[in-house]
Amino acid sequence: MLTPQDTARLDRLTLGTAVTHASASTAGLRHARARGYGLEVTDHRPYQAGDDPRQIDWNAEARLRQLAVRVLEAEGQAHVHVALDTSRSMAAKFAWASKIAAALTYVAIARRDLAGLSLFNDALRTHVPAARGRGQLHRALGQLDAAATGGRSSLTAVFTELAHRLRPPAFVIVISDFYSPGFGLDGLGTLASRGLDPAVVQVVTDDEVEPTIRDGMRVVDLEDAGETRANVANYRRRFAEMTRDIAAHCRVHGMPFVQLKTSMTFDRALDALIQAAVIAGRR
Repeated sequence: MLTPQDTARLDRLTLGTAVTHASASTAGLRHARARGYGLEVTDHRPYQAGDDPRQIDWNAEARLRQLAVRVLEAEGQAHVHVALDTSRSMAAKFAWASKIAAALTYVAIARRDLAGLSLFNDALRTHVPAARGRGQLHRALGQLDAAATGGRSSLTAVFTELAHRLRPPAFVIVISDFYSPGFGLDGLGTLASRGLDPAVVQVVTDDEVEPTIRDGMRVVDLEDAGETRANVANYRRRFAEMTRDIAAHCRVHGMPFVQLKTSMTFDRALDALIQAAVIAGRR
């Protein structure tokens, strides 16, 4: 799912730090992690460009025969929870969306943050509570590998359930096409009202953004086949309205929003996530 080249890029990233709606406690944890001096050393990791030379452990370097920096307890204080849509409409883009979910989980674990994972359609189907460490990464990747798409989505109901399961503060990254009544906006509000910090990652295909079919053809809803139909012109209008409404809601409420196309390269998708402040370059 993640190649060595992918993880090499991910090792240079951390959780986003420009979430305008972040709670004071989350902001404080990130500040402590960035400051990070005088705290307990819990592990070591290979030195990378940009690391503070003062954190190099020369005793570990002699033992490991490579430059290693101290990992401080403050680096593991933030909590990220990735929630991935597995409904029927995600089928054509699920492998790509799963890789984004895996990447975000990897970034959190690599920085010794707490990471959790939920898979959902009309309800939470899989819920991996937050933990840290390589074992947690393997658990999350295993769930992503085993996941299958199907059923309808009910975003507001799922986000409400998730809001009552998670303990704030937590950075909740939702990955979905948002093809659900009301686009789950009320549910995003519930997450925020309970002290959680949502981020919205909308995954779409090029054909969903701009259908390459004749206007005489009709569009059928994948989750309600036979019930909801529209001509192409009407579909384009509704899709643009959906994207505009989601983006506007996120902007007003200080939630990061990014639309990712499955035609993007992995590096380009990461750049878009950085621009949206979902993830960030390491200091």
